[in-house]
Amino acid sequence: MRLAIEFGGTNFKLGLIDNSGNVIRIDSIPLQHLIQEKNILKAILSYVNKFLGSEQIVCGGISSKGLVDHDKGMVQDDVGEGKLIENIPLRDIFSDEFSVPFIMDNDARCYAWGEWRFSRDQGINNLTVITFGTGIGCASVFNGKMLYGSDHLGGVMGGHISIDKNGPRCHCGNYGCFELYCSKNALLKQFSSHNLELIDDDPVKLFFSQLRKKNNKIKNKIFESFIQHVSVGLTNIIHAYGPDVVVLGGGIMKSADLMIDKITHLVNEMAFTVPRGRIKIIQSKLGDTAPLLGAAFHPSLEKNHEYTI
Repeated sequence: MRLAIEFGGTNFKLGLIDNSGNVIRIDSIPLQHLIQEKNILKAILSYVNKFLGSEQIVCGGISSKGLVDHDKGMVQDDVGEGKLIENIPLRDIFSDEFSVPFIMDNDARCYAWGEWRFSRDQGINNLTVITFGTGIGCASVFNGKMLYGSDHLGGVMGGHISIDKNGPRCHCGNYGCFELYCSKNALLKQFSSHNLELIDDDPVKLFFSQLRKKNNKIKNKIFESFIQHVSVGLTNIIHAYGPDVVVLGGGIMKSADLMIDKITHLVNEMAFTVPRGRIKIIQSKLGDTAPLLGAAFHPSLEKNHEYTI
């Protein structure tokens, strides 16, 4: 068995996965529950041990948002609750705790690897995943290998491609970042600026649900603006990376059926001659399990270790 751990923007998730990639069990807890504890690391380890019980694992993978230093196995920089685990060598701590190898990598990279390995179409070697959640994640697999740059930021900064040089300044230092227009936080700001009252545990999910049921001028305006911004961002990323397939994932893309055709149409209008009409834009097939699978079957685990079930 393999253990997969995911530090998301809202939840802390665990997955128990067999060596064939079958997800045996998943559990999730709001990050706020862990943050309230005096010692967050102790609380995390306690929760993981309780989840595993008597189950024996042969390896583990940790997927995390933020700027993850894969070589050191830790989050180097993050915002919000993620700052609580900055510069903590989680990979080594978990490896020592369970006496098996662990890896740690950016959540978008884990998502991309999970999608490529377990749901890819035949013959697809080049794939880019973009996740729309609290922020925007981006990562690619090229020629069957996870894309890294000269440092751990290489290939995962798609959310910080500018789509409006006159836009607001992002915490990254750039202006008009993709993430400032098309993430969950960006949509929530749009709702607020238009005085939309969406009383729900997940107002973004409710927003897309209501779009299906009734015509509303303000909501339609927000939606069309969102689609336009997504399409500009995707076109930039397609021009930069040249994938065969772009996979859209994350919580927002659970409503992808409302968007894919519109986005594809706009991207084909904006994309340059060669990628125009060639790139397939699809919804994630694995959804929330993709980063867990990608972490548990990370190529560094596969390359260096042999396991039996």
